[in-house]
Amino acid sequence: MSADIEIALGSPITSERAAPWGNKNHTVIAELADGRRVVIQHYPERGPTDLRLQAAHLVAETPHLGAALSVPRLIARGEDWAAFNFLDGENAYVAAGPDLAGAAWRDIAHDMGRLAADFRTVPHSALPASTWDSTDALRDHAEPWLAHLRPHVSESVFSSARAVIRDAPHVPTSGLIFAHGDFGPQNVMVQGDRVTGLLDFEDAPRAHPLLDTAWWIWLVRTHTPNAFETGWPAFQEGQGRRLNPDDPELHALMTLKLLETADAFRRTARAKYPSWGQRLTNLLEM
Repeated sequence: MSADIEIALGSPITSERAAPWGNKNHTVIAELADGRRVVIQHYPERGPTDLRLQAAHLVAETPHLGAALSVPRLIARGEDWAAFNFLDGENAYVAAGPDLAGAAWRDIAHDMGRLAADFRTVPHSALPASTWDSTDALRDHAEPWLAHLRPHVSESVFSSARAVIRDAPHVPTSGLIFAHGDFGPQNVMVQGDRVTGLLDFEDAPRAHPLLDTAWWIWLVRTHTPNAFETGWPAFQEGQGRRLNPDDPELHALMTLKLLETADAFRRTARAKYPSWGQRLTNLLEM
């Protein structure tokens, strides 16, 4: 860890370990000589810190959310890094196990469904304009996302993805809500069997009301299919509505979010980028 980070933190770093979240950034949990524990993230692209702080502030200032949910607080920052306080608890993949088979998983899934519903109440007008602000903007961005990925998918998958972009779900501006943007078990902290903290707000946009739900479905079903079967009913109960996870609108949102995420890897982690072609194939051929 560089000396300028230790100077900014006001204490030497005595140890550090990789965090079980923050895969898009280099994220470590560091112990400081003065006894503090902090989270330090190095960003391959400049610019996410301001959005992260703004989005986290909006959640923290929403009364019924901020009273029960901790969000990271900025301690120090540099040109391509930021340090935040460590939130108490364990990441969901620790609390419920790497395969989410632990007893806490159903309650975690329930709380995440409740959060997905509560995000509707977060005032979002202060967020900057984003790709998800309109169907036209989404199509304009998604076409080049797919074009870059074309060498890594078959022609049939490419054609299917283009059809999804052409028929992208429409939502009027008045229907947009605050979205976390990377809403999965990797980004919640748990104490006991309850979700008490939310991490990594750098992808938070105004977006379709079901974007976070769609991405949760894709993340959990793709990486831990058994956990999806046990967690999805609890998620729906927490959200207060029943949905078909294979609904075409949800499937389209998953596809578009996958393309956006893949393009972030193209820019910041090129060695991992081709694997997103297979992920898109798996999603469109399921």
